[in-house]
Amino acid sequence: MAFWKLASVAVITFLVGWFACQASLGGGDSYSVTGAATAAGMRGMSPDIPSPSDHLDEGQISVFDNKVVIRIENVSWATFTDTNSMDPVLDEGANTLEIEPQSQESVKPGDIISYRHGNDVLIHRVVGTGEDDLGWYCLVKGDNAKDSPATVRFQEINGIVIGILY
Repeated sequence: MAFWKLASVAVITFLVGWFACQASLGGGDSYSVTGAATAAGMRGMSPDIPSPSDHLDEGQISVFDNKVVIRIENVSWATFTDTNSMDPVLDEGANTLEIEPQSQESVKPGDIISYRHGNDVLIHRVVGTGEDDLGWYCLVKGDNAKDSPATVRFQEINGIVIGILY
């Protein structure tokens, strides 16, 4: 008799857990254990934000025991002061490798660009692009900045970040 009680409790516990899992996943759908764990773990996360474009081909990067070689022309180096606007991606002491954009189409949402603003050079993420009466522009914003995106024209862009070295 004790065996049947234990088996009944186990079955009831399984069914309660299964129904709870189905309810939390929207019900009805079939999920693997991994899929259910992933879907449940994704709840409460921020929406997907565009990542930087891939401006390098894997064939352009060679890693050796004593050095790394990146075969790309017209690369420049930059470092930036600590303004906290791009925390935690960029901070004081971080070095970047940049390429000059060849066209407006090469600047995409998610890219990190450096650009001239008055006498300063700033670095922010592209959050959108568009056109108005003055032509093409991109909207940029620091990852950690609370302010509204700023408008940057193509001719103001110094470079697109292709690498961050810490």
